[in-house]
Amino acid sequence: MGGKSDYKKIMILCAILAVGIIIISVIFALKSDEKEGHGTQKPADGTGITAAPEEQPALTCMILDVDLDSSTITLKNLQNGEKTELIYTGGSDIRTKSGRLVSAAMLKKGNIAKVKTGDDGKLLSLTGADDVWTYKNVENMKMYDDPGKIEVGSSIYHMDDFLEVLNGEQFTGKETLLTDGTDILDLYGIGDRVYLIKVNAGHGYLKLENTESFEGGSIYYGLGRSDVVDDDLRLTLREGDYAITIVKDDLTAEATIRIKRDEDTCFDLLPFSPEPVEYGEVKLSISPKESELYIDGVKTDNDGSLSLPVGVHDIEVSLGGYNSYKGTIDVGTAGVTKSISLSEAPEDVPDDIIYEETVPETVTVTEAVTITPKPVAPDIIPDDSTLPADSDIPDSTSDSGNDGDIEVVDGDTGVPAVTPVSSTGYGKITVYSTEGASVYVDGVYKGDISGGSLTFDKPSGTISLELKKSGYVTKKYTLTMDDDEEEQIFRFPEMTKS
Repeated sequence: MGGKSDYKKIMILCAILAVGIIIISVIFALKSDEKEGHGTQKPADGTGITAAPEEQPALTCMILDVDLDSSTITLKNLQNGEKTELIYTGGSDIRTKSGRLVSAAMLKKGNIAKVKTGDDGKLLSLTGADDVWTYKNVENMKMYDDPGKIEVGSSIYHMDDFLEVLNGEQFTGKETLLTDGTDILDLYGIGDRVYLIKVNAGHGYLKLENTESFEGGSIYYGLGRSDVVDDDLRLTLREGDYAITIVKDDLTAEATIRIKRDEDTCFDLLPFSPEPVEYGEVKLSISPKESELYIDGVKTDNDGSLSLPVGVHDIEVSLGGYNSYKGTIDVGTAGVTKSISLSEAPEDVPDDIIYEETVPETVTVTEAVTITPKPVAPDIIPDDSTLPADSDIPDSTSDSGNDGDIEVVDGDTGVPAVTPVSSTGYGKITVYSTEGASVYVDGVYKGDISGGSLTFDKPSGTISLELKKSGYVTKKYTLTMDDDEEEQIFRFPEMTKS
């Protein structure tokens, strides 16, 4: 009996000892966890899920750069001018101001957005600012550094050191702008303040080479503009194509010159002078065939064969909807053969996608001045009663691809194209055509079709009008202005995609 009793006592003592060991182990484990977790953030709900980084309030910022390779966005705080670089991830919420989800690749330099970040320096959300207004196609304005203000007509805006100027893909200073009507500018602001000026159409320069035989003569460009030719002449012109004529005694040099933004285009007069020039034959195979060809900035017929002075020449081939080709060609007396094939360009992302082109009716500023953004034409075309009787205007594109003999409106048919009259008429001309098409008159850019139409000062005489749009076939027309009509309206057929 005594043996069994002792056995039971031993078993009870072992059980008690085991329980004690378990309790001591648990206590040490809890103390160890507490020590290791000292100084770390503890979940508020005790679920064991780490709390998200603290969210910062939304800031109004301008996008300065988007680097898709490093997944970073560089921003400038519009309240204090501070710049910061944020990392965006797949979890970053990027939307237009209407709430449409977009990718970082669709963001553009100069976009203004409401931005939220976490305390870990990562982008939480970026939404197009809903209070941004735009004033587009400004051709004449005044800027005053002291006090900082911008005048457009009777409207007054304010500016400060945070103002950015975006020229193409580069931010530049406001001193690079020509606000006398040469540059076409888009203004972006909030309230009474302008934060961004974007160059819609900039300027370039025309220089003349080998002017000896033409010095003292006259150069004609644009509508009614001329200068005296000398070896130092350098003209500042809005980017675009210009019909240039240079006359000295019995010598004449004519060409269509392409002026590029912030670049010098040199027009060589040697082939038009009495001096002998050595030429070489150039054979070109260009695809697509309707591409535009420019040699040394001079528009040249793309018919497969041409003669060029011996030497190195710049060559450019372009067509809407395709990547342009730029290169050089070395012409010798033995001639040269070259093949150029353009590749299709990816579809462009609109610059203002996060705003979606909405423009407020008015913006009230201080000093009791009301800013009225540039009016947008109605989305509908007026009924035919307001248009010329012959609104189906023929063009010369389908036959020769250049300005040929075509009919003009107002009932005058079979009128051949003549040299444009340089003098400026009076009144306005309104052009209806494909939305977004660029309008050129005698090679001078007039603006883009917006809301279905574009209105500008009416020239006089017979003019050459050209419609261009990326991805569409360029259309060319010859029109005769009616000097007795203060306002003329022309409606052109919709452009066809290339």
